[in-house]
Amino acid sequence: MAAVGSMRSGSPAFGLGHLLTLAILALASDACKEVVLQVPSELPAEKFVGRVNLMDCLKSADIVHLSDPDFQVLEDGSVYTTSSVVLSSGQRSFTIWLFSTDSQEEREISVHLEGPVEIFLGPWALASCWY
Repeated sequence: MAAVGSMRSGSPAFGLGHLLTLAILALASDACKEVVLQVPSELPAEKFVGRVNLMDCLKSADIVHLSDPDFQVLEDGSVYTTSSVVLSSGQRSFTIWLFSTDSQEEREISVHLEGPVEIFLGPWALASCWY
């Protein structure tokens, strides 16, 4: 007698269903991946910072919330500063949460801002710049 709920692992329908689910999850996770934006170390208020792909992450999102009030995101995915921002440590991160009230789905995008990298080559490099 077969166990209740048992299913042959070789069943085409069983395998196809799992593959379809994995494909959908893979697409959603690719679209909702981390975004790294290279920016100046000082950003004035209302400055365009970069763009994230909101539609591919969660097309039906009708609520968008950011973890950092110094930034805002527009419907097209454009990210702007709301006030002056200084990257004192050379980096800054925030999260964009997307929520669909219809499907009750929630996704998030991690945004990492990286300032310019300063390389110190030693006093000889400075001296050679003056010649």
